[in-house]
Amino acid sequence: MKAKEAEQLTGLSKQTLIWYEKEGLIHPERKGNRYREYSDQDIKTLLLIKLLRGMDVSIDDIRQILEQHVSVEEILEEQKVYLEREKARIKDLEKSICFYADTKAPLMDDLQKIHRPEPGFGGQEKPLKPFHIGTRPDRKTFGKLLFGNSLWILSIGAVSALFACRFQRVWNIAVPPFFLLLLLAAAIVLGLFGAGIPQLGLSSVIDRYSQYAEFSRDGMSYVRAETFCEKLRFLGKIFRNQETLTWVSYDRIEKVKVIHDTKYVRAFLPIASELTVASFIFHLKDGTSFSILHRMFYGNDEEIILQILGEQVGWERIQVREGWGD
Repeated sequence: MKAKEAEQLTGLSKQTLIWYEKEGLIHPERKGNRYREYSDQDIKTLLLIKLLRGMDVSIDDIRQILEQHVSVEEILEEQKVYLEREKARIKDLEKSICFYADTKAPLMDDLQKIHRPEPGFGGQEKPLKPFHIGTRPDRKTFGKLLFGNSLWILSIGAVSALFACRFQRVWNIAVPPFFLLLLLAAAIVLGLFGAGIPQLGLSSVIDRYSQYAEFSRDGMSYVRAETFCEKLRFLGKIFRNQETLTWVSYDRIEKVKVIHDTKYVRAFLPIASELTVASFIFHLKDGTSFSILHRMFYGNDEEIILQILGEQVGWERIQVREGWGD
């Protein structure tokens, strides 16, 4: 049959038929008038090629099938595995796009054009969140932690009272006052400083919540609570439910020092593990400075912060060094 009939039967264009012929997938005969004549076998081959191409099978794999080096079933199994990997890759890519779009990072302008926030309840779009590190301070969460610390102190007091009563009943003598004062002092130390226990102690809770910063397109917001007086003011603002963040625009930042330091952490083992932490020190043009000290960043948090600061402040104003030495 002529090329026109082959096009109608297969639904393929003339250029596609010529391309498959050049690739050696079909071999139409040439008559004396040089017109191509397609046999029934050519039509069957073209329909098979069309089916496989519709499932995104490559031309090279189709050639292997036609030359009987592999079966259709084997190729389709390989294609199935390939598509599963592609689905996982696309899913990870979608997560990355949504993450970078939601963080509202300055370097993500192009991704913002791709990603559109899904409408929330009532048809309103979900607001984009600025990229942040740490835990944002708020009265509700802060109050829960302090309540937990108070329970520790009350528990120590209750155990001490029970111990004193039991001691007096068994030995028929009162517990020495200095011993009760010692337990009271231990409870106060535990409540204020936590004795090294994570998330326990007023001082530990303040340090945790004062290490917060968020980065938006125009500037960054952070908690200024480095000295004792600043921490007290920070604590008072939380209890009064006032704004605890200080905002600074990127054009006010003179330079940024990023210091990598090594810490040794002992977690349930006698041998300490080596851990690298980063500190950001920001020097402003008005001569003041503030810092985000000893942060353990997750994933590529530090890389994102450096990229944001590099684009907004300028790479020439960022100094990265190891250790605290000059």
